[in-house]
Amino acid sequence: MYSPKNFPKRIQFGIVLQIRRAWLSIASNIAEGSARPSLKDRAHFMVMAYTSLLEMVNQAIIAHELGYMQDQDYEKVRMQSTEVSRMLNSLKNSYLGN
Repeated sequence: MYSPKNFPKRIQFGIVLQIRRAWLSIASNIAEGSARPSLKDRAHFMVMAYTSLLEMVNQAIIAHELGYMQDQDYEKVRMQSTEVSRMLNSLKNSYLGN
């Protein structure tokens, strides 16, 4: 998604680790939710993936504001996050029949 090369070593094990965990949580919740038999459960896991997405965006905001993430990387994260958010919302709505 972006390169954490500009992050100081002491930060790489904090913010970068949190971002990676949130990113993995998004994918894991989508995978787990898609295997659930009930549409309501599937929708619930899309909401969980969305909350992980928000966590990742929050960490990116902090990294950017602290000067650890370049503007172009930050904008790329924001644009990709917006697109993923739309997809998760569409999936959730399709499961709920909205």
